Amino acid sequence: MVTRHRTTAFAVLSGLLALAMVAPMLAALAGPGDTKADREFGDRFYFYKANDPKRAAHMAMEGKPAPKLTIAQWSGTPGADLESLKGKVVVVDFWATWCPPCRKAIPKNIQLVKKYDAKDFALIAVHDSANGWDKVSDMIRAQGMNYPVGLDKNGASTKAWNVKFWPTYAVIDRAGIVRAIGLRPENVAEVVAKVMKDKATTTPEAGDAPEAPTAPAAPDLAPARAAQPVSRGWLEGSPDKRARLSNLGSTPPALAQATNWMNGDAMSLESLKGKVVVLDFWATWCGPCKRAIPHMNELVERYGSEGLVVIGVCHPREHEAMGDVVRDLGIRYPVCADAKGVINAAYKVDGYPDYYVIDRSGTLRVADCANGRVEEVIQALLAE
Repeated sequence: MVTRHRTTAFAVLSGLLALAMVAPMLAALAGPGDTKADREFGDRFYFYKANDPKRAAHMAMEGKPAPKLTIAQWSGTPGADLESLKGKVVVVDFWATWCPPCRKAIPKNIQLVKKYDAKDFALIAVHDSANGWDKVSDMIRAQGMNYPVGLDKNGASTKAWNVKFWPTYAVIDRAGIVRAIGLRPENVAEVVAKVMKDKATTTPEAGDAPEAPTAPAAPDLAPARAAQPVSRGWLEGSPDKRARLSNLGSTPPALAQATNWMNGDAMSLESLKGKVVVLDFWATWCGPCKRAIPHMNELVERYGSEGLVVIGVCHPREHEAMGDVVRDLGIRYPVCADAKGVINAAYKVDGYPDYYVIDRSGTLRVADCANGRVEEVIQALLAE
């Protein structure tokens, strides 16, 4: 039988464990200033700088679909799964009642929830599974917490999200993409404000060229939209990192070296003129690639009748497992193997998944598309 009263020794041990978990985070608060890391948000937004090993796992998550949250139970307002929250900007706060910085950040969470309409924004707090859940109800009442608080089920959520310190804040955009994770509590509101500005349709960012004027409609035909400039927001990576693509040109390299086609016969880009084509560079060993597959299936189902074609180009390493992955994960679009790495090299792919989008004229319009903006680009090019 487990008593509800903790012994003094256990209380002391719990306190030491809490300090051990929080201490690295507090130490990281020193070291102000940004690095030139290739991230949407600079180092000042995060607990750890980009060159710190503790940031590496989180950096790999940014720009990728948000992992699942596995919740054992809710306290207070019941929460929702992340899939059902698509269309909203979502903040996930991994926290614990034993964590002083977590408790200090609660008023900031409350203000965020008050600031934004529930139709556009949600905040979910995920409590540590190991200790402190018994104090959550009292804290919700005392603090007036106006957002759902869930208990992580056996640590599954913290593992999936690579949580190593508390609090760990993540901001997810309307498409379900992790835009930032590992944020300082005082910077969450600024990141949310930026992500909230993103719309479902393309909005040129400051400095972008204005959208080209609408072409006159031909008689008895639906109006066609002229080709619009590529928005900087569509592009993944800083200008320095994207310099590798400067001589790639507008003619996409061919897929002639592709082998082992599945879900259809071998395809050439030339034969796909008139379609909008997304080349999804992925790998059988790549977790984010696999997590993105359901979304890519959805895109094909949603826009296939309008002229979208998605082709998955598999990385040479462990490409032999491609067939198993296609079957196990239910990939419904054509895939092929780049067994010799020739296609990856031609497109200068530097991460996985990476997306390259070709318009109806066969022009490579967006090389290395920002992962969270692929659908937006598809919509824009289909409308031309």
